[in-house]
Amino acid sequence: MGHWCSQSNDIFNGFDCVATKLGEPPRYIQVTTMSNVSARIKKVDGIPLDLRFSSVEVWGWKGGQVRKHKKTGELLDRQYFQIYYKSKAWKPVPDDKVRKP
Repeated sequence: MGHWCSQSNDIFNGFDCVATKLGEPPRYIQVTTMSNVSARIKKVDGIPLDLRFSSVEVWGWKGGQVRKHKKTGELLDRQYFQIYYKSKAWKPVPDDKVRKP
């Protein structure tokens, strides 16, 4: 997979990188923390990209140390990117996660 990233300026004034793979549509990606997902969605939502030919995504990082839920004692899910797709009306889908290797 080829890609191009800009260190100082957003691509099209909204994306951190564009990921490409031969035979697949380009993926326009904005990366942020979970607390800034809403602001980043607003930032990229108005950029006119045709979803028939591209994917518009916001990746929200859910970091933090391993810890347990205060009441249930279950381990909390951490260390992953939750992917929000414009084509899915920005609704998070539990399976749309990329885990830290």
